[in-house]
Amino acid sequence: MTTVTSTYEIVAAALETIVNQEFLEEQYVVKHDDIHESLGEDRTTIGMAPDDQTPRSDNRMIQETVVVVKWFGKYEARVDPTQHVDPRPITERAERFLRACGAAVVTSSQGFWYFNVDRIEYPSDPTGNKTRFVAYIRAYSQNPSIIETTG
Repeated sequence: MTTVTSTYEIVAAALETIVNQEFLEEQYVVKHDDIHESLGEDRTTIGMAPDDQTPRSDNRMIQETVVVVKWFGKYEARVDPTQHVDPRPITERAERFLRACGAAVVTSSQGFWYFNVDRIEYPSDPTGNKTRFVAYIRAYSQNPSIIETTG
């Protein structure tokens, strides 16, 4: 039986490498899971999963894969309307991640992969503060189902 590596596996492995290299000091652990909104109370939790968006390209020569990265920073689990939580640390991590994705080019058995961050959202954590981001990453490569022939 032939083993096939899905495009999600290729892209997710590359994104995990990007996180590990860019945030080497922090030693974050990436989970391949669509993580639950409650996570982050104990430590920063990062999850990635495939997205079910339809690729937007009409160019059949290009293969597109969309992966959602949920980055849930550590938060205090107490609800206190007077608690001050500065959103700048999470926006700084999002910017570092965005720039690292933009600079990455990955080679796999299916060719070169390039990454584009379609959008970054900052949902509130369970206490109503901004300690997390969700990034939608679109990865591009040559479509392996295209067969080139010579006459």
